[in-house]
Amino acid sequence: MIIQLTPQIYFLIIFKYILVNNTFLIVLSLSLYKYKNVIWKKYFNWNKIFTIMANTYTQVYIHVVFTVKNRISLIRSEWREELFKYLTGIVQNQGHKLIAINGMPDHLHLFVGMNPNQSLSELMQDVKGDSSKWIHQKGFINGKFEWQAGYGAFSYSISQIDQVVKYINNQEQHHKTRSFIEEYLDFLKKFKVPYNERYIFKPIEE
Repeated sequence: MIIQLTPQIYFLIIFKYILVNNTFLIVLSLSLYKYKNVIWKKYFNWNKIFTIMANTYTQVYIHVVFTVKNRISLIRSEWREELFKYLTGIVQNQGHKLIAINGMPDHLHLFVGMNPNQSLSELMQDVKGDSSKWIHQKGFINGKFEWQAGYGAFSYSISQIDQVVKYINNQEQHHKTRSFIEEYLDFLKKFKVPYNERYIFKPIEE
């Protein structure tokens, strides 16, 4: 009588070898190779797996605010636009879309269409770390440049994109009448974010 060796029977044989001796790796390799097409098609639906990834659709818009350490006004107009281009490259190289960028000498605003493959904290680590090194390499300032630890991040819907872009592009006008602290606290209150005043970005003289 001829017994048809199915993949299930082969796996039972493999399990027996695992219990009996240490040659199971060889048997496993040979078995998988022999039945690779059957096993792969039956137990690993790669088309389904990649379809799930391909069918991931997101719409996440984040407005990020962060400052120079101690809010020292180190970002000069002479190289600000070059900094903005470099930051845009960092964001886009990670698969995100930089919708707007602007700021003042002591702080910046980024408006980002987020790619879910990277978290916001990871993105900000790249943004701050890479740009700090770049500023040093360019020799834009005397001494050490650092971004303040932390950031503010606020989410918006697609219907609010134009409003946020307009706000960021008009930073210079806004700050003729409002300080950064007033602006930042307004964001925290508007979005009902709990905060401790001890950890709010403050200038070095405070």
